[in-house]
Amino acid sequence: MTLRDLFAWRDADLALNTLEALGDAVIAVDPAGTVAAANGAASHLFGFEGRPLTGHPLSELVPAALAARHPALLRDYFSQDGKPRQMAGFRPVSARRADGSSFPCEISLSVVETESGPLAVAVVRDVTERTRAQEAIRAMERTVQGAFDALSDEIAVLDATGLVVLVNRAWEAKVGKPSFADRVGPGHDYLAACDPLLASALSEILAGTRQGFATDYGALDGDAARHFTVRAFAIPGDGPARAVVSHQDVTALHAASRAARWGSETLQAADTAVIEISPGGVVTYANRALQDLLHATSPVQGRPLDRFVRDPGDAVVLMLSVAGSNAAHGTVRLHRDDGTVTWVDYAASRLTGAAGDEARERVVITFTDVSARAAIEASYRRAETNLREAQRVARIGSFDWTAEGDVYWWSEEMYRVYGYEPGAVEPGYAPVLARIHPDDLETFYASNQAAMARKAHPPTEYRIFLPDGSVRDLRLHADITFDDAGRPLRMLGTAQDVTEMRAGERAFRDTAAELTAVFDTEAVGLTVLDSQGFVVRANATAARIAGELGQVGYGPGFDFLASLPSRIREESRTVLETAAGGTPLVTFRHFPDTDGRERWFRSSMSPIAAGEQGHRRVLMVWEEDTERRASEEALRRAEKFESLGVLAGGVAHDFNNLLVGVLGNAEMARARAGDDAELNGYLDDILLAGRRAADLARQMLAYAGRSHVQREAVAVNAIAAEMEHLLRARVGPLVQIQYEPGEGIPPIDADASQVRQILMNLVVNGAEAMEQGGTITIATGLASLPDDLSTGVLPAQPGLYATITVRDTGRGMEPRLVNRIFDPFFTTKFTGRGLGLATALGLVRTHGGTLDVRSAPGQGSAFRVCLPVGDALDAATAAPTGRAAPESVEVQPGSVLVVDDDAVVRMVVKHGFLQAGWRVAEAESGEEALLLLETQPFTLAVCDLTMPGMRGTEFAALARARKDAPAIVLMTGYDPEGAGMDAGMGYVVLPKPFGLAELMAAVRASLSAAADRSAR
Repeated sequence: MTLRDLFAWRDADLALNTLEALGDAVIAVDPAGTVAAANGAASHLFGFEGRPLTGHPLSELVPAALAARHPALLRDYFSQDGKPRQMAGFRPVSARRADGSSFPCEISLSVVETESGPLAVAVVRDVTERTRAQEAIRAMERTVQGAFDALSDEIAVLDATGLVVLVNRAWEAKVGKPSFADRVGPGHDYLAACDPLLASALSEILAGTRQGFATDYGALDGDAARHFTVRAFAIPGDGPARAVVSHQDVTALHAASRAARWGSETLQAADTAVIEISPGGVVTYANRALQDLLHATSPVQGRPLDRFVRDPGDAVVLMLSVAGSNAAHGTVRLHRDDGTVTWVDYAASRLTGAAGDEARERVVITFTDVSARAAIEASYRRAETNLREAQRVARIGSFDWTAEGDVYWWSEEMYRVYGYEPGAVEPGYAPVLARIHPDDLETFYASNQAAMARKAHPPTEYRIFLPDGSVRDLRLHADITFDDAGRPLRMLGTAQDVTEMRAGERAFRDTAAELTAVFDTEAVGLTVLDSQGFVVRANATAARIAGELGQVGYGPGFDFLASLPSRIREESRTVLETAAGGTPLVTFRHFPDTDGRERWFRSSMSPIAAGEQGHRRVLMVWEEDTERRASEEALRRAEKFESLGVLAGGVAHDFNNLLVGVLGNAEMARARAGDDAELNGYLDDILLAGRRAADLARQMLAYAGRSHVQREAVAVNAIAAEMEHLLRARVGPLVQIQYEPGEGIPPIDADASQVRQILMNLVVNGAEAMEQGGTITIATGLASLPDDLSTGVLPAQPGLYATITVRDTGRGMEPRLVNRIFDPFFTTKFTGRGLGLATALGLVRTHGGTLDVRSAPGQGSAFRVCLPVGDALDAATAAPTGRAAPESVEVQPGSVLVVDDDAVVRMVVKHGFLQAGWRVAEAESGEEALLLLETQPFTLAVCDLTMPGMRGTEFAALARARKDAPAIVLMTGYDPEGAGMDAGMGYVVLPKPFGLAELMAAVRASLSAAADRSAR
């Protein structure tokens, strides 16, 4: 059976499509209770999607509770006339889905006759959502009715004519009571019963010209006056106009309002601070006294409680105490608006609204300012704590004895002093006797008897034994009060543990004795001064120093400040005052001693403990600093000259390499110039300038202490005598020269020409300092260093030195100039070049000597040169020089190896040998030159003495060790010894700069020396 079978008329397809499109489920059931047909909505509603509903028993689609009796009900329906009907009288019934769940629905039934027999056709509609909505509406109606009846206000609903149609229980309870509204019940005319003005306003609401109003209304209830608040509002809707009227009895509220106004005025005038706070901790009321207590500049009402009860602990205590009972009290701190804090006592009461309404709970609190009392209590507690802590720190116990009742009291520390835990024993005489050392019991008893006799207990010391076996020293002091009969009434005293104090005193006495011994024997000067600068105490060293400086009578009572030179007296007074004020200071002073020698002292002033009269005192430590300052000054000058020497030596070395190129190329060009006079003139000028530049470089090397030295035995007297005529001619007629030779001066190991240059430079310097003429004295002598040297410009080894002193009567120099005169290119003369004294100093350094200067403005200058005395050098050990061999020695050209890291020098030397017919090979380093020696033999090797990597002496030693060793010439711009070359090595040294003639002369000397070695 299908739905199509249900419709046999011509429009069956249309009807079928219509049923399939319906949202309601359609089911056809045969008399046996089997589903014969169903549309898609039915399959969906009953959960049979994806499988046919047809063929299932109808009992599967009804609730399980109806499944048993449902077939009988269906048969009854078929047996009736089969008229259409609504199941359950239009009330929802339940149906069951395939998954067993149930849902509410409405079912319409009818019987349809088909060819196969009658079928019951049911249209099923799911009314789940409608049922829920109806239940919600009914619940809302019950809620609204319950709320309507629960309102305490009297409420009535009026129709459009003013008749009462609905009232709540509160209104019903008032019906029949003696008042105008209370007589109006349901069905009565409210407008006729009320005041005309009220009736007029209600008529406007019912007419739709007014939405609502509220007004106060007074009425008499017998002899008593009653007050109402009447409110009326229109009820919106499409039907006839209606209105809601509410009566609120505010008689008690009016009375409370009057009382509140009276109470508020009273609280505002009260001196006690009062606030009311909500359960949330917000101030809802505050009187003027609270405003004043908080120094508030803005209203307190509306502030949270923690705005002025800021301390969390206080706020918690306050709120918990209020929450715990209906009344509470205590003490808290309030923070005022001006930042101050005050202590207050509070009393709080918790007030609850009618019917226990939590939202209407309030807390009323009164505050009483007790800051003065709190300050006193806090001060007392602090004093009590401080006393207890002070006793603990100082190990002082206190006790109190009252004769009446023989009552003893001990402080906590009193127990600890005697070795008891606080409270462990009863305070009294017995616990004390149990601890006293047996040897001191007699002393203890005697002191007590003496106290009773003298009516005073003087301080007494005795020893006690503690439980740990230690022995402690105690000091007892007490005051005793006696009655008129001489009987003791009360004893109040202390017992102090003075063990460490007595041990410290003993240690202090021992230390004081030791310090006194150290003070008196200290090698530095120690002086104790008072704040006025008078000597309190001085040790022997301080007295000796003062005597050497001419301070007679140095000792206690000596006015130290008055004895100082005027130039430093006030400054020293300031230093003394500063030190006395607590700030240690260190100063350096120089004084002339009784021999006129300038001496330096390091003086430190430090505050020490006050004297017996409370005056501040200062410890002054005098330590001589003369030798250290002299050594530091000499070292500083030596370091300065050393650094300048390194710079000058480096510049001169590189300059010499350049001059080798200039002179060598100029000589080669001169040889090829022929008869061109003009060109020869230019080349001669170049050669002349080059030689002058070479002379300047030699001076710079001399300053650097790296000039070439030809040492021999030199007599300084002979040098000075032979130069006297030359010096007189050099200084001119306005300057006189005096000669003061010393006696017994041994020769020195020196270069005679350089000694002459030193003397010449010093004399010329002195002459230039005397523009108007004067006298120069040249004196020779002996000196033993360092004893005879106070301030040397250069450091010198101890030993015997020959001296040459040049003194002038010129204008002299200030100290600041003396420190600069040896700087290269420094000069105070308009025409000077600034290299004379610098060169002299360099030559002195080259010879291992020193030089000191004494000069002062208006007193002239004295330069003393000290050169070490030694045995005359053996001429046989002197290093061969680049002096030419005798002209008779013939040099045959051969092969030469030129080694130098400077390309210009290699080029000049190479061309010089090529012009002489030599075969030339060149190398940039000693390592490269050794590789060339492995490949071919060479007649001669010309090598630079100082090169990066392998030095010239190392290369020469390795080359000379070969069987086919070449002759060696070493080129250098330094003194060979200063460059690390021993004179005993036997190499020919060619000083830079050199010309081709000097080069060939050195070659002849080297070949000649090589021939001599071969012959030996």
